[in-house]
Amino acid sequence: MECHGSWHHLKAVLPEALLERLLKEESKEDDDFTMDLFGEDESSDAMRSEAVDDLLKSVDKRLSVHHLPNRYRSPTWCFVKEVAGMRIPLVLGCSKQGHGDVIWASAEFAAAVLINNELKGLPPWHSTRVLEVGAGLALPSAVALRLGAKVVATDVPDHERLLAMSASLAVNLQIAQSKSVSVLPHVWGEDCGTLCQDGKFDLILCNDCLYIPDLHRPLLKSISGSLAASGMALICFSFHRTAPESAILGFFDLAKELGLQVKDFGQRQLPPRCSNMDSARSYVWAAKCRDLHRGSLQKFSTSELATSDTSDTPEGTSRYQNPSLLGR
Repeated sequence: MECHGSWHHLKAVLPEALLERLLKEESKEDDDFTMDLFGEDESSDAMRSEAVDDLLKSVDKRLSVHHLPNRYRSPTWCFVKEVAGMRIPLVLGCSKQGHGDVIWASAEFAAAVLINNELKGLPPWHSTRVLEVGAGLALPSAVALRLGAKVVATDVPDHERLLAMSASLAVNLQIAQSKSVSVLPHVWGEDCGTLCQDGKFDLILCNDCLYIPDLHRPLLKSISGSLAASGMALICFSFHRTAPESAILGFFDLAKELGLQVKDFGQRQLPPRCSNMDSARSYVWAAKCRDLHRGSLQKFSTSELATSDTSDTPEGTSRYQNPSLLGR
Protein backbone atom coordinates (compact mmCIF):
# COMPACT_ATOMS: atom_id res chain seq x y z
CA MET A 1 0.00 0.00 0.00
CA GLU A 2 1.44 3.32 -1.06
CA CYS A 3 1.52 6.09 1.53
CA HIS A 4 -0.83 8.68 0.05
CA GLY A 5 -2.54 11.99 0.58
CA SER A 6 -1.88 14.16 3.59
CA TRP A 7 -0.44 11.25 5.59
CA HIS A 8 2.85 11.70 3.72
CA HIS A 9 3.84 14.35 6.28
CA LEU A 10 4.43 11.54 8.76
CA LYS A 11 7.26 10.07 6.68
CA ALA A 12 9.52 12.55 8.48
CA VAL A 13 9.04 10.67 11.77
CA LEU A 14 7.84 7.17 10.82
CA PRO A 15 9.74 4.58 8.76
CA GLU A 16 7.83 4.26 5.49
CA ALA A 17 7.09 0.56 5.88
CA LEU A 18 5.69 1.17 9.37
CA LEU A 19 3.56 4.06 8.11
CA GLU A 20 2.12 1.87 5.37
CA ARG A 21 1.28 -0.84 7.92
CA LEU A 22 -0.37 1.64 10.29
CA LEU A 23 -2.46 3.08 7.48
CA LYS A 24 -3.62 -0.40 6.49
CA GLU A 25 -4.80 -0.93 10.05
CA GLU A 26 -6.38 2.52 10.06
CA SER A 27 -8.32 1.77 6.87
CA LYS A 28 -10.00 -1.22 8.52
CA GLU A 29 -11.76 1.01 11.04
CA ASP A 30 -14.94 2.99 10.51
CA ASP A 31 -13.64 6.56 10.60
CA ASP A 32 -17.13 7.97 10.03
CA PHE A 33 -18.31 6.47 13.33
CA THR A 34 -15.27 7.84 15.15
CA MET A 35 -15.78 11.31 13.74
CA ASP A 36 -19.51 11.29 14.49
CA LEU A 37 -18.75 10.20 18.03
CA PHE A 38 -16.79 13.41 18.51
CA GLY A 39 -19.44 15.59 16.93
CA GLU A 40 -17.80 16.19 13.56
CA ASP A 41 -19.89 17.56 10.68
CA GLU A 42 -18.52 17.16 7.17
CA SER A 43 -20.17 20.43 6.06
CA SER A 44 -17.84 22.45 8.26
CA ASP A 45 -14.51 20.92 7.22
CA ALA A 46 -13.22 24.23 5.88
CA MET A 47 -14.10 26.10 9.07
CA ARG A 48 -12.41 23.52 11.28
CA SER A 49 -9.34 23.51 9.08
CA GLU A 50 -9.14 27.29 9.22
CA ALA A 51 -9.46 27.23 13.01
CA VAL A 52 -6.56 24.80 13.29
CA ASP A 53 -4.49 26.86 10.86
CA ASP A 54 -5.03 29.95 13.02
CA LEU A 55 -4.17 27.96 16.13
CA LEU A 56 -0.91 26.66 14.67
CA LYS A 57 0.09 30.09 13.36
CA SER A 58 -0.47 31.50 16.85
CA VAL A 59 2.38 29.17 17.94
CA ASP A 60 4.68 30.00 15.03
CA LYS A 61 3.88 31.62 11.70
CA ARG A 62 5.88 28.92 9.94
CA LEU A 63 3.26 26.36 10.93
CA SER A 64 0.28 25.52 8.79
CA VAL A 65 -2.69 23.18 8.90
CA HIS A 66 -1.13 21.53 5.86
CA HIS A 67 1.54 20.07 8.13
CA LEU A 68 -1.21 17.82 9.55
CA PRO A 69 -2.95 14.84 7.97
CA ASN A 70 -6.52 15.68 6.93
CA ARG A 71 -7.95 13.57 9.73
CA TYR A 72 -6.50 15.83 12.43
CA ARG A 73 -7.39 19.19 10.87
CA SER A 74 -9.99 19.95 13.49
CA PRO A 75 -9.97 21.49 16.99
CA THR A 76 -11.42 18.14 18.09
CA TRP A 77 -8.02 16.58 17.45
CA CYS A 78 -5.46 19.39 17.42
CA PHE A 79 -4.77 21.66 20.39
CA VAL A 80 -1.93 23.64 21.96
CA LYS A 81 -0.50 22.94 25.40
CA GLU A 82 1.55 25.63 27.13
CA VAL A 83 4.24 24.53 29.57
CA ALA A 84 6.78 26.86 31.20
CA GLY A 85 6.28 29.46 28.48
CA MET A 86 6.60 27.06 25.53
CA ARG A 87 3.50 26.45 23.40
CA ILE A 88 3.41 22.92 22.01
CA PRO A 89 0.90 21.81 19.35
CA LEU A 90 -0.35 18.27 19.92
CA VAL A 91 -2.75 15.82 18.33
CA LEU A 92 -5.17 13.66 20.31
CA GLY A 93 -5.54 10.01 19.53
CA CYS A 94 -8.42 7.65 20.28
CA SER A 95 -6.56 4.46 21.08
CA LYS A 96 -8.49 1.69 22.80
CA GLN A 97 -5.31 0.55 24.59
CA GLY A 98 -4.17 2.07 27.86
CA HIS A 99 -4.62 5.66 28.98
CA GLY A 100 -2.15 7.47 26.75
CA ASP A 101 -4.56 9.94 25.16
CA VAL A 102 -4.37 12.31 28.14
CA ILE A 103 -1.64 14.73 29.19
CA TRP A 104 -1.05 13.30 32.64
CA ALA A 105 0.50 15.53 35.27
CA SER A 106 3.76 13.60 35.23
CA ALA A 107 4.27 14.33 31.52
CA GLU A 108 3.65 18.03 32.13
CA PHE A 109 6.11 17.92 35.05
CA ALA A 110 8.78 16.27 32.87
CA ALA A 111 8.21 18.76 30.05
CA ALA A 112 8.74 21.67 32.45
CA VAL A 113 11.91 20.06 33.81
CA LEU A 114 13.31 19.92 30.26
CA ILE A 115 12.30 23.46 29.33
CA ASN A 116 13.75 24.89 32.54
CA ASN A 117 16.97 22.88 32.07
CA GLU A 118 16.66 21.37 35.54
CA LEU A 119 18.44 18.09 34.78
CA LYS A 120 22.14 18.26 35.52
CA GLY A 121 24.82 16.17 33.83
CA LEU A 122 23.36 15.87 30.33
CA PRO A 123 25.29 16.72 27.16
CA PRO A 124 24.22 19.86 25.24
CA TRP A 125 20.78 19.30 23.74
CA HIS A 126 22.12 18.97 20.18
CA SER A 127 24.22 16.02 21.37
CA THR A 128 21.58 14.42 23.61
CA ARG A 129 19.72 11.29 22.54
CA VAL A 130 16.30 11.04 24.20
CA LEU A 131 13.98 8.03 24.40
CA GLU A 132 10.45 8.26 25.76
CA VAL A 133 8.77 5.00 26.74
CA GLY A 134 4.99 4.79 27.00
CA ALA A 135 4.93 8.23 25.41
CA GLY A 136 1.16 8.62 24.88
CA LEU A 137 0.67 12.13 23.50
CA ALA A 138 4.47 12.59 23.58
CA LEU A 139 4.48 16.04 25.17
CA PRO A 140 7.98 15.62 26.71
CA SER A 141 9.27 14.17 23.42
CA ALA A 142 7.97 17.19 21.53
CA VAL A 143 9.66 19.51 24.02
CA ALA A 144 12.98 17.63 23.77
CA LEU A 145 12.76 17.84 19.98
CA ARG A 146 12.05 21.56 20.10
CA LEU A 147 15.08 22.05 22.37
CA GLY A 148 17.36 20.30 19.89
CA ALA A 149 17.64 16.71 21.13
CA LYS A 150 17.60 13.60 18.94
CA VAL A 151 14.33 11.93 19.93
CA VAL A 152 12.79 8.47 19.70
CA ALA A 153 9.22 8.25 21.04
CA THR A 154 7.63 4.86 21.65
CA ASP A 155 4.36 3.32 22.72
CA VAL A 156 2.34 0.16 22.24
CA PRO A 157 1.92 -1.03 18.62
CA ASP A 158 -1.50 0.57 18.24
CA HIS A 159 -2.14 2.46 15.01
CA GLU A 160 -4.33 5.16 16.58
CA ARG A 161 -1.73 5.95 19.23
CA LEU A 162 1.26 5.91 16.89
CA LEU A 163 -0.36 7.92 14.09
CA ALA A 164 -1.51 10.67 16.47
CA MET A 165 1.89 10.77 18.20
CA SER A 166 3.62 10.97 14.82
CA ALA A 167 1.37 13.83 13.74
CA SER A 168 2.25 15.77 16.90
CA LEU A 169 5.97 15.30 16.41
CA ALA A 170 5.82 16.01 12.67
CA VAL A 171 4.24 19.41 13.39
CA ASN A 172 6.75 20.29 16.10
CA LEU A 173 9.57 19.16 13.82
CA GLN A 174 8.80 22.16 11.59
CA ILE A 175 9.92 24.57 14.32
CA ALA A 176 12.37 22.37 16.24
CA GLN A 177 16.07 22.97 16.74
CA SER A 178 16.59 19.28 15.96
CA LYS A 179 15.66 17.44 12.78
CA SER A 180 16.15 13.98 14.24
CA VAL A 181 12.98 12.28 15.49
CA SER A 182 11.31 8.94 15.03
CA VAL A 183 8.29 7.10 16.37
CA LEU A 184 8.51 3.36 16.95
CA PRO A 185 6.26 0.72 18.48
CA HIS A 186 7.76 -0.94 21.52
CA VAL A 187 6.38 -3.42 24.03
CA TRP A 188 8.27 -3.23 27.32
CA GLY A 189 10.60 -6.12 27.84
CA GLU A 190 11.16 -6.76 24.14
CA ASP A 191 14.57 -6.53 22.53
CA CYS A 192 15.82 -2.93 22.33
CA GLY A 193 17.95 -3.39 19.22
CA THR A 194 15.62 -1.44 16.94
CA LEU A 195 15.31 1.41 19.43
CA CYS A 196 19.08 1.61 19.82
CA GLN A 197 20.10 1.15 16.18
CA ASP A 198 21.68 4.63 16.21
CA GLY A 199 23.06 4.30 19.73
CA LYS A 200 21.80 4.14 23.29
CA PHE A 201 20.20 7.06 25.05
CA ASP A 202 21.53 9.83 27.27
CA LEU A 203 18.06 10.47 28.70
CA ILE A 204 15.10 8.13 29.00
CA LEU A 205 11.75 9.68 29.90
CA CYS A 206 9.21 7.49 31.68
CA ASN A 207 6.01 9.28 32.69
CA ASP A 208 3.08 7.67 34.50
CA CYS A 209 4.14 4.16 33.52
CA LEU A 210 4.24 2.61 37.01
CA TYR A 211 0.54 2.09 37.68
CA ILE A 212 0.58 -1.64 36.83
CA PRO A 213 3.17 -3.34 39.08
CA ASP A 214 3.24 -6.50 36.96
CA LEU A 215 4.82 -4.44 34.17
CA HIS A 216 7.65 -3.03 36.31
CA ARG A 217 10.15 -5.74 35.41
CA PRO A 218 9.64 -5.58 31.61
CA LEU A 219 9.66 -1.77 31.79
CA LEU A 220 12.98 -1.83 33.63
CA LYS A 221 14.35 -4.29 31.07
CA SER A 222 13.60 -1.76 28.33
CA ILE A 223 15.07 1.13 30.31
CA SER A 224 18.23 -0.74 31.24
CA GLY A 225 18.62 -2.10 27.72
CA SER A 226 18.42 1.37 26.15
CA LEU A 227 20.36 3.50 28.64
CA ALA A 228 23.81 4.75 27.65
CA ALA A 229 26.66 4.19 30.09
CA SER A 230 26.60 7.84 31.15
CA GLY A 231 22.83 8.23 30.75
CA MET A 232 19.99 8.80 33.16
CA ALA A 233 16.30 7.90 33.28
CA LEU A 234 13.79 10.41 34.64
CA ILE A 235 10.88 8.54 36.20
CA CYS A 236 7.80 10.68 36.93
CA PHE A 237 4.53 9.28 38.25
CA SER A 238 1.42 9.80 40.34
CA PHE A 239 -0.58 7.41 42.47
CA HIS A 240 -3.78 6.49 40.61
CA ARG A 241 -5.08 3.92 43.11
CA THR A 242 -4.59 1.10 40.64
CA ALA A 243 -2.46 -0.73 43.22
CA PRO A 244 -1.22 -0.13 46.77
CA GLU A 245 1.34 2.66 46.96
CA SER A 246 3.89 0.19 48.30
CA ALA A 247 3.47 -1.91 45.15
CA ILE A 248 3.96 1.15 42.90
CA LEU A 249 7.06 2.20 44.83
CA GLY A 250 8.34 -1.35 44.53
CA PHE A 251 9.50 -0.30 41.06
CA PHE A 252 12.45 1.47 42.68
CA ASP A 253 13.35 -1.49 44.87
CA LEU A 254 13.37 -3.67 41.77
CA ALA A 255 15.44 -1.05 39.91
CA LYS A 256 18.08 -1.24 42.63
CA GLU A 257 18.04 -5.04 42.54
CA LEU A 258 18.67 -4.88 38.80
CA GLY A 259 21.68 -2.60 39.22
CA LEU A 260 20.20 0.87 38.83
CA GLN A 261 20.96 3.61 41.30
CA VAL A 262 18.01 5.79 42.30
CA LYS A 263 18.08 9.42 43.33
CA ASP A 264 15.01 11.29 44.56
CA PHE A 265 14.27 14.20 42.21
CA GLY A 266 11.34 15.86 43.91
CA GLN A 267 7.58 16.14 43.96
CA ARG A 268 5.01 18.73 42.97
CA GLN A 269 1.25 19.26 43.01
CA LEU A 270 -0.12 20.06 39.55
CA PRO A 271 -3.73 20.99 38.72
CA PRO A 272 -6.13 18.02 38.40
CA ARG A 273 -6.69 16.83 34.84
CA CYS A 274 -10.45 17.39 35.21
CA SER A 275 -12.81 18.91 37.78
CA ASN A 276 -13.93 15.60 39.29
CA MET A 277 -10.45 14.08 39.60
CA ASP A 278 -8.83 13.63 42.99
CA SER A 279 -5.91 16.08 43.27
CA ALA A 280 -3.71 13.22 44.50
CA ARG A 281 -3.73 11.83 40.96
CA SER A 282 -1.97 15.01 39.80
CA TYR A 283 0.60 15.02 42.59
CA VAL A 284 3.82 14.12 40.80
CA TRP A 285 6.75 12.24 42.27
CA ALA A 286 10.03 11.97 40.39
CA ALA A 287 13.33 10.12 40.59
CA LYS A 288 16.46 9.75 38.49
CA CYS A 289 18.03 6.38 37.75
CA ARG A 290 21.51 5.53 36.50
CA ASP A 291 23.22 2.24 35.76
CA LEU A 292 25.34 1.11 38.68
CA HIS A 293 27.47 -1.32 36.67
CA ARG A 294 28.63 0.88 33.81
CA GLY A 295 30.60 3.55 35.63
CA SER A 296 27.92 6.17 35.12
CA LEU A 297 27.25 6.88 38.77
CA GLN A 298 30.29 8.82 39.86
CA LYS A 299 28.16 11.96 39.77
CA PHE A 300 25.99 10.49 42.55
CA SER A 301 27.80 10.45 45.85
CA THR A 302 26.82 8.17 48.72
CA SER A 303 25.59 11.15 50.67
CA GLU A 304 23.34 12.23 47.80
CA LEU A 305 21.71 8.82 47.73
CA ALA A 306 21.20 8.69 51.48
CA THR A 307 19.52 12.08 51.81
CA SER A 308 16.90 14.18 50.08
CA ASP A 309 19.39 16.49 48.39
CA THR A 310 17.81 19.61 46.87
CA SER A 311 20.62 20.71 44.56
CA ASP A 312 18.61 20.02 41.41
CA THR A 313 15.09 20.05 42.79
CA PRO A 314 12.75 21.67 40.23
CA GLU A 315 11.70 25.19 41.11
CA GLY A 316 8.47 25.22 43.08
CA THR A 317 8.95 21.65 44.25
CA SER A 318 8.52 20.73 47.89
CA ARG A 319 10.23 17.71 49.39
CA TYR A 320 8.65 18.28 52.76
CA GLN A 321 4.92 17.88 52.17
CA ASN A 322 5.45 14.13 51.78
CA PRO A 323 8.37 11.84 52.55
CA SER A 324 10.92 11.35 49.80
CA LEU A 325 10.97 8.18 47.73
CA LEU A 326 14.24 7.14 49.31
CA GLY A 327 13.05 7.84 52.83
CA ARG A 328 9.81 5.92 52.68
